[in-house]
Amino acid sequence: MFRWLIVCIGTTAMSGPLELWVLHLRADDIVDVVKEESQDSAAPENQADQGKATSNNVAVVHPIAAIEAALASRETLDFTEISLFELCDFLQRKHAIQVFIDLKTLESGDHSTKQNITIVTQGITLESALRLTLPQAGLGYGVQNESLIFTSIEAANELQETRIYPIGDLLGESMDGFHTKDLFSIREMLCDTIETDSWNEVGGPGIMDVHSYSSSLICRQNRRVLQLVQEALDALRQICAEQKATNGHGKQAVGQQTVVRVYRLQGNPGGGDSPPPASVDTETAKQLEIAIRETIAPDRWINAGGEGVIRAVGSSLFVRQEPAIHDQIREALKVYAPLATP
Repeated sequence: MFRWLIVCIGTTAMSGPLELWVLHLRADDIVDVVKEESQDSAAPENQADQGKATSNNVAVVHPIAAIEAALASRETLDFTEISLFELCDFLQRKHAIQVFIDLKTLESGDHSTKQNITIVTQGITLESALRLTLPQAGLGYGVQNESLIFTSIEAANELQETRIYPIGDLLGESMDGFHTKDLFSIREMLCDTIETDSWNEVGGPGIMDVHSYSSSLICRQNRRVLQLVQEALDALRQICAEQKATNGHGKQAVGQQTVVRVYRLQGNPGGGDSPPPASVDTETAKQLEIAIRETIAPDRWINAGGEGVIRAVGSSLFVRQEPAIHDQIREALKVYAPLATP
């Protein structure tokens, strides 16, 4: 897992402005090096002191890096009816991370820290296991103040983190029907398809800015939305890679070029004076992805040897297919998401 470190280098008014540098580091490389003694210090006076001598440099893993590594680790968990306190104790002991329970929030709401949790998973990441099981108990989680925090779902959505997404590899990609000509076009696509009411332009708390110097997006959002942003960028990269491979092997026939479209899925309207339909949930979007791939031109998708790619990201579908198949997809989505775009 990779992380980015922003380093600000200040200069005097005479020498120039403040500069922003973005350094690419592996999570396990983010360390604080503690210098115990200089290499010029005197040698131990006796053999006993020599036996106690240790390395001059001690590498201490940064707490945030340790938490990210723990959440990314693949776990086999088999806990039946354990308390939240027991889960915290297990995670602290196994991964050597700080875990806290937001008692004030949980005890002031409709939640109870005495409610037991059942987690039975195998071969998936710890983060996926938490996302699958905690909501069933009305719980959420987030990372703040160098700690993994368990709290209510509502409070977890307010815990914001900042991440940097390098997207220079996506700029200038030629995808028929979809433009990645600059940072702003990709930013607009993400804000228009992922949790659209959560961004500051419409009064939400989330912020996404561009950093032209490093060809990156800087995003401050809750953890769940940040994961959807990463999934969307991964989907675009997969679509670009598959399109390059297809074009390189000359597999597409004339008149059968594929087009990339992003469908923002919305629920069925209630009619009359009902409020606008909410976006479909992530699980429904994934079910639609499978249904479309299995029922609409099933032999034209990448898993069957075709050129089409479909990925559910949050409440949106990223699709690369032929225009005629896109028409079939739009007709099918009218049943489930009549306000799907484009």
